[in-house]
This record gives sequence, C-alpha cells and structure tokens, in this order.
Amino acid sequence: VLLYTFKILGRYLGNDKKHLYSVNIDNFIVKVKEDRTVINNTTNEETSAIAQDKHAFMASMEKDAGRRYAERKERESLAQNLRKLGNAAFRKEEYEKAISMYSKAIDQVRDSPILYNNRALCYMRVGLYKRAIIDCDFVINKLDEKNLRSWLYRAKSYYHLGETRNYEKSISEAKKNNPKDLPFIEDVVKDIEANQQIED
Repeated sequence: VLLYTFKILGRYLGNDKKHLYSVNIDNFIVKVKEDRTVINNTTNEETSAIAQDKHAFMASMEKDAGRRYAERKERESLAQNLRKLGNAAFRKEEYEKAISMYSKAIDQVRDSPILYNNRALCYMRVGLYKRAIIDCDFVINKLDEKNLRSWLYRAKSYYHLGETRNYEKSISEAKKNNPKDLPFIEDVVKDIEANQQIED
C-alpha cells in the first residue's frame, strides 16, 4: 500500500525521489467519493415484531433451561439410587455387580467423582488395577485434581502393578494437594506397604 502511495505521489510530484521521500504521510487528505453509511430503515412495526421475537426467543430459552434442569435432576436421582445399589453390592463383596451399578450411574451423571472412585475401588478389589487407574485419572484430570481418594487409589493400584515411580508420584501429589490430611495419607501408605508385604 505504501509503495502504491509513493507511485501516485510520483505522478504529482514528478520522479524527483528527493521530494518523494520527504512527503509527510500524516498530512494526507482523504476524499470520500461515495457515502456507504447504512441507516436503519426499519419501521416501528418491524421493530415491535423484532422485540416480540426476542421475548419469544428468551421465553423458549428459559423453558428449555427449565426442561434441561428437570432432566438433570431426574438423572441425578436415578444415579443416586444406582449408587446405593452399588454400595449394597460392594458391602456383600459382589464387586462385579457393584461395578455394573456404578457404571450405570456414571451413564446418568458423568461428573461425579464419588461414582468413579467407588468403581475404581471395586476394580481394585477384583485385581483390575489399570481400569482403576483410568477412573482415578479421569477424576484427577477432568473433575477434581485434588481428590484425595483418587490419588490414593491410583497410588495403591500402581503399587500393586509394581510401578514404584508412579506410586511415589501419586503419594507425593496427594500430599501436595491435601496438606491438611498428611497424617491420614501416611497411615494409608503404611497400610498399602504392609499389606503388600503380607501378600508377598
């Protein structure tokens, strides 16, 4: 654009380069040849119709939000009942059934750390440590990065898989994210390591 401007200036000033480069760009005057201003030509009736459309739109949005809220509450209620069934199955040591109930509850409500942690514990009880780690990682990465149960279940799962580095990292993160629970974490670490020695 600047080169084009200098070419035009060259036409008016001649080809004398001395004058061409001494032109002060700030002193240019722009002439408007065509007015492209758009004026709102809508009538009062059209304005009224648009306003009514806005109100109708907002009413439909509120209705939709209310419907989604009611559906969410219904899903949460169903998930709560499924979680209770999972808890009952867990107490009876029916871990596969508990996993199924927690999975169905997760299908209803995907943002509950409790459901993922409960399912992870069941996976640990049946020796599916990698699946437990997946659930714990989901909670930590997507829902609640400070979730103590997730960090501890993750640590225990890695310990059982013999992955010491990941075990230690999980314990370290649990301590870093939950400094008020250090005595509890230390007790869990002792328990994990003591139980592993008994199993060996």
